[in-house]
Amino acid sequence: MQRNRLKKFRSGDNINRESDSRLIFNKTVISNGIRVITEEVPNVESFALGIFINAGSREDLHHPGIAHFLEHAAFRHTRSRTSRQIASQFESIGAYTNAYTSKEYTCFYVRALKKNFRKSLELLIDVCLNPALAERDIEKERPILIEEINSYDDDAEDQIFDLADSVMFPGHPLGNVITGDKQSVSRISQADIVDFKNSHYHPENILIAVAGNLPHSRINSLVEGFTADIQAVSNDYQRSWPGAVAPSNLSINKPIQQSHFLLGKRIGGIDDGERYPLALINVLFGDGMSSRLYQSLREKNGLAYNIYSSIHLYSDCGTFYIYAGFDRAKKTKIERLIYREIEKLGKLKLTKVEIARAKEQLKSGIIMEMEGLAERMASLAKSEFYLGKREEVSEILDNIDAISNDELNEIISKYFTSDGWSEVSIMPE
Repeated sequence: MQRNRLKKFRSGDNINRESDSRLIFNKTVISNGIRVITEEVPNVESFALGIFINAGSREDLHHPGIAHFLEHAAFRHTRSRTSRQIASQFESIGAYTNAYTSKEYTCFYVRALKKNFRKSLELLIDVCLNPALAERDIEKERPILIEEINSYDDDAEDQIFDLADSVMFPGHPLGNVITGDKQSVSRISQADIVDFKNSHYHPENILIAVAGNLPHSRINSLVEGFTADIQAVSNDYQRSWPGAVAPSNLSINKPIQQSHFLLGKRIGGIDDGERYPLALINVLFGDGMSSRLYQSLREKNGLAYNIYSSIHLYSDCGTFYIYAGFDRAKKTKIERLIYREIEKLGKLKLTKVEIARAKEQLKSGIIMEMEGLAERMASLAKSEFYLGKREEVSEILDNIDAISNDELNEIISKYFTSDGWSEVSIMPE
């Protein structure tokens, strides 16, 4: 299954300000507490359906990787279907299904034609909410998970972000790898997985999101029927804030050809008022071919093939990362140039032309991402989890347009100084 990393702030087939107003949004909470959120999109023949659990690797308090382990194990066997039956029944209706685990939620999803919605919903609910989690299935899935971990370990660019998370959130589950490591996955027992499911897969934490040409009343009625035996459960679980962290350095050596370098700094969470200005600053600084980092390090000096910045946002905190991949001999010069660009951004005011260009680039990216049904479905769930309300595309675009030059310069002066950055490196042996 997929492992989801929020590398950039962007919420997500043709939807813009005008067509966004024609979408029909509905939300209900059924009798047992499960939330049903839909967006009726006219003139499409397919749908995107997701069952979201408001629990991800951040909830792996004692067993790193357990949320991801459960996501995998759910497809092994349900109380009424084998893994072969699950696969064949989805494919017999032409449906595509998968799942992924992020730091703060787990998603089981399906894409199919609207004529097959009822069957798709019934199958997905069975997989997500009725997994057998038998001992033999757990043991079959364990080596597959370890192979997945090995595949990530082979990708140094991916691994350096995991290392950076461990530096930015030391001693906190946000600092753990979503998949866990080989040692932690080897120790997770069947009883641990069952206990994790019982603790987090309850109605208050379950959200079903649908984007497609389907009426909300029908979807709501089907969800009510398929989840009638799931009882509401009281739960007082609260996420712990990771606390402040002092800058630190981490460097490891691996048998690789290219060097990898990352700078990181903590920022506010997804509901923080700095979210949109920081997203805009990210575009200006390091996201795209016209960004300052790209132009300086790649186009002007020819030092790095891969150079960018990215934002990772969670419910109560986030990170701003700057990444570069390069030849080992260039490390000192690249570090110096990156810090120089940070200082230049902090000292030199942005031009109106530069800001206008970045706003258009950011808005275009958001609009294009939100044109897919799967992206709209995921956006419905994330808006509900993080903001408690629907965030329309037009509202996002208006918020971006409203960002002032003074607001940008204030946030730049807060974060873009040469001090306070953590450094992470993966170097060739």
